[in-house]
Amino acid sequence: MEQTLVVIIGIGTGIAALGLLVQLGLWFAIYVVGRRIQKNVTATTPKIQAVKQMAQESFGEVKGEALRIRDSAREAMTVTKKEVATVRHISADTARLIRHEREMADEVVSDAVERARRTSRFVGRGIGGPVRGIAHAIRRFRHAA
Repeated sequence: MEQTLVVIIGIGTGIAALGLLVQLGLWFAIYVVGRRIQKNVTATTPKIQAVKQMAQESFGEVKGEALRIRDSAREAMTVTKKEVATVRHISADTARLIRHEREMADEVVSDAVERARRTSRFVGRGIGGPVRGIAHAIRRFRHAA
């Protein structure tokens, strides 16, 4: 019985040792992969730093110009808004003046038509009387002859 217990303990210890070896192998594999990743990162870090530095320098060069463009665009928008307001104001004034001028023109045309009618009636009465008299005399002369 004592022998059996020693054998069971020996088998358990062997399985535990085998598990430790598997675990050690996994830890070693993780270490190797970590070192490989570290080597890749270490190799690419200067390149990334160089790209970052170049981007910062480019942004520094472009930043002033971009801010100037932004400010110019804002100024242009402000001027455009003022111009649009002025055009709207001028348009409203022009429409009002056109209405006024149209009303005045209608009054002038109405007055001219009325004066033309009065003049026509006056002329018709002034010339019409003697012309009718002449026409009447001609008719009498024809009938008498």
